[in-house]
Amino acid sequence: PPFVPSALSLPRVVSAPAGGPGVGPVEPTPGQDRLQKLYLEITTDCNMDCPMCVRRQWPGAGAQMTTETFELALAQALQMPGLRTVHFGGFGEPMVHPAFPAWLEKAAQAGFQVELITNGLLLDERMAQRCVRAPVERLFVSLDSARPMKNALTHADVFEPVWRNLRRLYAAKLVHRSAKPEVYALFVASRSNLAELWELKRLAPYLGLQGILVSNLVPY
Repeated sequence: PPFVPSALSLPRVVSAPAGGPGVGPVEPTPGQDRLQKLYLEITTDCNMDCPMCVRRQWPGAGAQMTTETFELALAQALQMPGLRTVHFGGFGEPMVHPAFPAWLEKAAQAGFQVELITNGLLLDERMAQRCVRAPVERLFVSLDSARPMKNALTHADVFEPVWRNLRRLYAAKLVHRSAKPEVYALFVASRSNLAELWELKRLAPYLGLQGILVSNLVPY
């Protein structure tokens, strides 16, 4: 069955503890209310402009997380009993942030399982190698069709480059004999692309997909 990510609230930021990142997550105490996953939206910028995206309703330019904020969040995450996963995602594309490769490695080296949601366009050879070596535990890629589709409401017109990038990632996993990252397609369903879902399911083994997560198209 497909993996369904859990939904937990992002804690407020307080002062950074002594020691900082790299000491490993704190062991949980039985009976505590334990946060399990930290969601980090490191940018609201994106390399796509999808017709259905809520970003079209936002005025002004996007924003990016600073190194200071990331370091503070990671340091605090290490002090949260039970927190085991750092998830890079949000309305922006994490890979457009210039510090993302370094932050990905820092989160993994600190002992966290790392998750990533991406549109897959920047998953080139170098990024694929980073995702395997870190490793990224789970990678979710937006994929709304099983063929090129022009004038689509979602991400469907980028199928060919994303296909190539997923095949590249699959090859990197084989070279390193790694089962990570697990890869899941995020399929936004509408009347115009619902028939594509069955073909995408057929292609899933060739793309190295562990599952397909389906959501409905939400109008903004």
